[in-house]
Amino acid sequence: MKKSITLIAITGLALVALAGCDAPPGNASASQAGMTPRAFIPSFSGNASSDPQCASQSAVVTIAPGAQSAQIGETITLTVILANNSCDTLGLPQYRLWAEPRDAASLFEPAQIEPVVHSRAVAQQQTDSADFALRAVTAGEQGFGASVSYELHTAQGATWGLATASPITITVQGP
Repeated sequence: MKKSITLIAITGLALVALAGCDAPPGNASASQAGMTPRAFIPSFSGNASSDPQCASQSAVVTIAPGAQSAQIGETITLTVILANNSCDTLGLPQYRLWAEPRDAASLFEPAQIEPVVHSRAVAQQQTDSADFALRAVTAGEQGFGASVSYELHTAQGATWGLATASPITITVQGP
């Protein structure tokens, strides 16, 4: 029984993750042309709301860099911001930031960036954010992508959603 529940949960999370963006075929990265960041907010039939703004529910994620460039040895902060533009509440936002391309060596430490989870609700038309401090260790250009997964609480129940940010690039300058 536990294996069945675990398999169902993993399958559900994988489907939510795959729904987060329209990926080009093959092993293309999120910073390549053809990627369309978007929010995944399931639609429920029978939504009783007559508010026309609720017809286009969305959660928007952006990456706000503390600086567009850094010197080797400097620490910069990248803030991932979740804006709840929906008419529902988003709960337990889980922020993820990654270096692009994912298979290349990172110009920043830590190379493996840990997710940040907030145990709170983000009410409709409100924002929440998570800060990621990164230290520049090698000169060059580094792309970053981000996503936020969250519980979506509606009158019909709760489900998981995912929103992704457009990638950004930070330049690291040598001594």
